[in-house]
Amino acid sequence: IQRLAEMPVNEEPIGPVNGILPGVSTTGAINSRALLNDIALGRVTMVGTDGSIANLRTAALPSSDYTRVSTIRAANLVLDAVRSISLRYLGRSFSDAQLAALDAELAGTMQALKVDGSIQDGVVQTSASRLDRINGRLNLKVQFVPPLSIEAITVDLTVSAPNA
Repeated sequence: IQRLAEMPVNEEPIGPVNGILPGVSTTGAINSRALLNDIALGRVTMVGTDGSIANLRTAALPSSDYTRVSTIRAANLVLDAVRSISLRYLGRSFSDAQLAALDAELAGTMQALKVDGSIQDGVVQTSASRLDRINGRLNLKVQFVPPLSIEAITVDLTVSAPNA
C-alpha cells in the first residue's frame, strides 16, 4: 500500500520496474496458465517469479471500467479537483457569465491534469436548470481517459452545498 501511495497517479506498482517486492520469496508451486488466469479473474494480487507484482486489480467486477488501480486513482483525483473548484461557485447567481467562468476554470484544470500525465484527455460540461440555480446545485458531466486506459470514463456529478 505504501508503494502505491508514493507513486504518481499515472503509474501502477506492477512489473520489474515499479512492482519489485523486496524480501518476497518466489519459490513455490508452479501452476498452470489456466489456473493463474482464473486466479487473476478473482482479483488476487499475484507475484511473478522475479519477485514483482504481476497483476493488481480492484474489487470491481472484471467487466467494470474500474478494475485498474490507476483508473480509480485518476478518477479520485479528477473528481476531487472538479468538486473543489465547483464548490467555490455555489452561492453565486449562476449567471451565464458565472457558468462560463466555471467552464473556463474546469477546462484549465483538465488541461493541467493532462499535461502532468494524470489523464490522457478530459472535458467537463456544466449545466444548471433554473431550479438548480435557485437551490445552489451544479450538474457536471465529467469525461476523461485514465492514464493506462483506452476507454473514456463518464461520471455524472451533482455538486451542492455540504449539509451542516
